[in-house]
Amino acid sequence: MFLDFYSHSLHTVCLSTLVAVFAVVSLFTSYAIVRRTPSALKAYKFLFLYLNGSYQMIIFFSGVFGPFDVTMHDNRVVSFKFYGLTSVLGRIWPFFEGFLALMSVFNVVLCVWMSFLYRYCQVCHPKSLYSNSPLLQRAANVVVLIVIPAFLAALLMVLMWIYSLDVPQSDAELTIQINTFVYIILGVLLLGFAFVIISSVVFNLRVIWILETSLSQACEKTRSMQRMLTITLLVQSVIPLAFGVIPVGHAAYAIFLDNDAVTIFLRIFFLSFTFQGICHGASTVLLVKPYKELLISILTRMKLCKKATTTITVKQTGR
Repeated sequence: MFLDFYSHSLHTVCLSTLVAVFAVVSLFTSYAIVRRTPSALKAYKFLFLYLNGSYQMIIFFSGVFGPFDVTMHDNRVVSFKFYGLTSVLGRIWPFFEGFLALMSVFNVVLCVWMSFLYRYCQVCHPKSLYSNSPLLQRAANVVVLIVIPAFLAALLMVLMWIYSLDVPQSDAELTIQINTFVYIILGVLLLGFAFVIISSVVFNLRVIWILETSLSQACEKTRSMQRMLTITLLVQSVIPLAFGVIPVGHAAYAIFLDNDAVTIFLRIFFLSFTFQGICHGASTVLLVKPYKELLISILTRMKLCKKATTTITVKQTGR
């Protein structure tokens, strides 16, 4: 069985390696966004930082507090086994970790959607109140990126608290009973995700159409900047969509066909989300020209410094 091969120990090694890589990529991405965001993209600076911070939060908490294994039983009972700090901090901490993790996932989805919405308003409706009011933009960011994710994450955690079972287990264990109401909530969330995907596609197609018809007389620098922004936003949306299909498809198979596969599904989810964060940071740096130039300059200085050190060492050895 694959679960016997892909043990928790092997999963911990794989996840720790990806987290270490993500830490380097994410920190450099944050520095590049803060220091090298061009003036034409300053309106997207907050969204880029917030999206990168959302990845950082969930991966940080999964790395520090520890991931968890899930076992689904035939009687709609799901048990959670926690590792890391959560396993010794008490029964309330799994809900705290779950709240922050869910909020981060919602933040990733909604931050990508807000990027498309903001660009749609800027390009297609430049005279609208939202496009010209920084106060309204901040208010929309607070509602969409903080209030709504916090409400949804809190709602799911309250449901888990209500339907948790008192089973004589260790403090790090959590067991809940899944009923029809929980499935309805999950169905509503899936419909919400479908709306986000469809509306993002509509926004982007409309923006591309407007740019193709209105920028024919624009200078090459403007067209290049618009193309770069279009590709960057597309990649930022495709990455979570592509990596989200893998665990969602596995989850559907596990829930309806093989309950024993639920444990593997959660482990794959942690790996895919961490790898997704790496791909997001790397693609952002490589696609945005000023960020790429910063990376090349740093690598060039490192290469020159290494070459100079080697030269000095050779000279000293010759003497």
